[in-house]
Amino acid sequence: MKKIMRGLGRFPEFEPHITLLTKVGEESIDIDKLGRAINSIGRPRVMFRSVEAGVHYFRSVYIRVEMMMGLQERLRGEEGFEVSKFPLHLSLCYVEDSDGEMREVLVEKMKREGMVVRCGEMVKVKYGPGDDWIEGFEGGEIWLMECIGPVKDWKLIERYPI
Repeated sequence: MKKIMRGLGRFPEFEPHITLLTKVGEESIDIDKLGRAINSIGRPRVMFRSVEAGVHYFRSVYIRVEMMMGLQERLRGEEGFEVSKFPLHLSLCYVEDSDGEMREVLVEKMKREGMVVRCGEMVKVKYGPGDDWIEGFEGGEIWLMECIGPVKDWKLIERYPI
C-alpha cells in the first residue's frame, strides 16, 4: 500500500489503515476489553470495492473496502464500542480541503494510468511494475491510535496481533 500511496504525490505520510473506532483519545477506551474482543474475532479478510475521491481531509483518496467477518459490527453490537460512521475505507492520501479538486484528479489519474482494474464487484490496484496487483489482504494486526491534531502527531497506544 505504501508504494501506491507514494506514487500519488507528496502528502502527509501515515501508515495504511482502516478506521474501525472513533473518539480514541477523546474518550476512555477499555483496552483490555478491546483486546479480548479483537482476539475473539480472528483475522478479517479485506477486499477492495472501489477507489474513490472524498470531500473531507481524512477521506481524500481511498479504497472503499469490504471486511469479512463483521469486525466493525461485532465491536459496535456485542462490545459497545463507538465505531466509525463512515463506510470502511483504506486511505491512500490526505489532501488539504483548500486543494480539494486534486482528490478527483488523483483518482482519475489512477484509472487513466491503469492502476485500478474492476473485477466484477471488486477492484484490483496496481502497486508496482509487472504483475504487482493487490485486491485485498488478510488483516494481521489492529492498532489503537490516538489521532488528535496533525497526522505527524498521532500516537500509537496499543497493537493487537490477530
